[in-house]
Parts: sequence; C-alpha cells; structure tokens
Amino acid sequence: MRALTTWLRRLVLSCALMSACTGLASAQEMRLSLPEARAASARMLQAGKPEAALILAEGVLLGAPGDVEGLLLKARALQELGKHRDARKSAKLAWSVSNTDRDRFYAAMVQAGTLVSNGQKGYAQYWLRRAAQVAPEERLRGAAVQDFRKLRRATPWRLHLGLTFAPSDNLNGGAKNESTDINGFTVRPGARPLSGLRYGLNADFSYRVPISRNTRLKFGANIEVTRAELSSDARATDPDAKNNDFREDSFGLSLDYEARGKTGWLASAGVDLTHNTRRGEGFSNVKALRLFYGRMVMPGVTGSARAEWRHETLVHGSGNDLTTQEIGLALGKQFDMGRLRLDAWFSDTNSDLYMVANETTGAQLSFSKTRAVKGMLPRVALSYRDIDYDNAPFAFLSDMTRHDTEWKLSVDVLLPKVDFYGFAPEIGLSFRDRGSNYGIYDSQSTDLRLGIKSVF
Repeated sequence: MRALTTWLRRLVLSCALMSACTGLASAQEMRLSLPEARAASARMLQAGKPEAALILAEGVLLGAPGDVEGLLLKARALQELGKHRDARKSAKLAWSVSNTDRDRFYAAMVQAGTLVSNGQKGYAQYWLRRAAQVAPEERLRGAAVQDFRKLRRATPWRLHLGLTFAPSDNLNGGAKNESTDINGFTVRPGARPLSGLRYGLNADFSYRVPISRNTRLKFGANIEVTRAELSSDARATDPDAKNNDFREDSFGLSLDYEARGKTGWLASAGVDLTHNTRRGEGFSNVKALRLFYGRMVMPGVTGSARAEWRHETLVHGSGNDLTTQEIGLALGKQFDMGRLRLDAWFSDTNSDLYMVANETTGAQLSFSKTRAVKGMLPRVALSYRDIDYDNAPFAFLSDMTRHDTEWKLSVDVLLPKVDFYGFAPEIGLSFRDRGSNYGIYDSQSTDLRLGIKSVF
C-alpha cells in the first residue's frame, strides 16, 4: 500500500512537471520523490528562479496536500515573485497544519519574512517572537532573536509596554513615629502608614525620523496609569482612606533631536509636555527641557552628563508653580561578570508652595549581571538622597528648617528562561528608610514588585 501511494505521488509530480515544461519541444517524463522535489524547489530558490521553485512546490502539494515544507517553499517562492498576500496565506496555512515545534518554527520565520517584504515590520516582529517561543533548540531560537533585533533596529517605531504589581507596607509614605517633641510641644504626624497593593500600566511609543546619517528626530508619546488597593489593616487604620486617593495618571508627548559622532559620542536635546491627574481629576501640567551627552571615556568605561529644566503648574490655584533645575553625571564600567554604574545628581526646586522648595543631592551605585546565573539576571542598587528644605514645618515652634536623609536598597531579579513570547517576569524587593530632624517625617517602607520585561 505504501509503495502504491509513493508511486501515485511520483505520478502526480511527473504530470505537474510535464505540464509546466510547455516550452520544451517534447516533454520528457520526470520521476521525483517528495524529498527530491522539495530539494529541487529549494535549489531553484537559491538559484534565484522562483517561478521554477513555485512549480515544484505546487507539484509537492498536488502529491501531498498539506505538506508543511511544500507550503513553506510555495510561500517563499510567492514572496520572491512579489505576491505577498498569497505568500502570507501559504505560510499561515503551514503554521496551522504543523504538528511539531520545528515545523511551527519555520512556518513562523517564513511568515515573518513575507510580512517584512510587504512592509509590515511591526507584525513581523510578533511572528519572530512566536518563532522564538516554539524554537525546538537554542540555536534556532538565537536565530529568531537575532532577526528580531535586526528588524527592530530597522523599524522606525517602537512600543514598550510595562505591567507592575507592587505590594507595599507604606503606600502613602506615612511616618513611623506617632508623635515628636518640638521645644516641649508634642506634634503628631498627618498620616500613618497604609499598606496595600499598587499596580499600573505604562505604554511608551516612539517614532524615529532620520535627518542625516548621524542625526534623527524622535517623536514620543507616553501613558502611565497607576491604581491601588488598600488592605483591610489600612482601612482599619484610616477609615476615611479610599483606593481612589492613590489613583494617578499621566499623559505625555516628547520631541528629541539625537546626534551621534564618528568618535562614538551621543548627544540629544528634548522637550516634554505632560499632563498629570490624581483621583481622576487634573492635577498639574509639566513642561521640560532635557540635554544629554555621553561617550566612551576609555575602553570598557562610559561617561555621561545630563541637565534638565522642568516647570510644573498646578491645575488648581494661582501661582502654585514649581521650577526645578537638575544636573547629573554617570559612569559605567563593563566587566566580564556584569556592569557597574555610578550616578550622581543635584536638583534645586523653587516654589511658593509651603514645604516644597528644596535642594536635593543624590547618588546611586548599581550592579547588574549580564549573564544569567542559574537562570536569573539580578540587579542590585543602593541609593542615597540628602534633601534640604527651604522652610521650617512649624515656624511658630522652631525656625530650624527641615532636613531629610534617605537610603534605599533594591534587588531586582529577571527570569529570562521563564519567558513567554520574549517577555519574562521580573521580581524586585526594595527597602527605603527616611530620617528627618523632625521625627514626624521619619518613614520606612518595604515594597515587593512584580513586573514583566522584554528579554530581547
């Protein structure tokens, strides 16, 4: 029975090939097995003869309808002939009838290729992620990831999505002390720590327009949504507290001019416009100007400098503005085991709002692994801030201005081996301790973060 089936397939292939050879003076019978016909079609593609490759692929499909390799060869031939819609149909059919991960991998790769040829680079990236997801071996996964990265670099637009879930024992930054003494008077804080879950979504879209070989414009749009769910303990501590009290949203637009030098430096200048809401109502409008310059200081060491001017106008109230100037420096060192980075900055905020104007000096030292350790990519960061306010919180009791110091330790672990379509879970834990010369501002919080991050 198997011999009869093989003979019939060869006969069908022979008829298909003979009917295709109408240009010959006399058609000669050609007997090919399915593997031979597939191989011949592939050779025709490599030789730049998609018409012949398509005829052979059609012959394969006549002899074996639903043959995955035949469908893929047909899709590639149609792609070369500029028939993108038909090529997509054939590649999609190959994906649907595939029974193994290897077949699905090649079907997804061909589907991505047909989409790129048709100018649909964004959709092609999705199929490359699917190919990486079903790749039967690491070598093939690496090929899909490499193609994805090349395509992303060639795509003028990018979309970054982020999801965050962060349980916290102090959502509102409440004071850890119930009271403090100021010149013999007992003063109580305005808020006690409230525990709960903070969660949110961030979407960042950018589109790049080249101006010259080394310069370009980048248009950006950003949406950030944050919500919170108070715990039962928090509701018992403050019955008046509501989830809506922690609702925050922001909508922003940006424009950047970026330039790259032949010696490896990178510079940019950008402007931002952002609208912030709280509790579902307009809160403030922000406009900012940013400058950045970075370059390689020595082999393996990069340095950068940045400056920012930011003006925030509160929606409610006349003259309630904040103006902040900030400068920062950073150094990064690449090691075989990972990357070490040091950031330092200084900011000055001016405002007529009471207890808002301040000068802040900060620094952060971070280390991140670039190679997975037992399937994990950890990052550790230690930061310090010194905040010197312009005013005293209780001027009628003391003229001593408020001065805070804050330490924060955070550990984030990315699990790249537990990815789904190139997105992997990230787990973070941070501890923050703020001390103040006014005890009612002393605060501590521990936050657990659960997020999703792209690994390629």
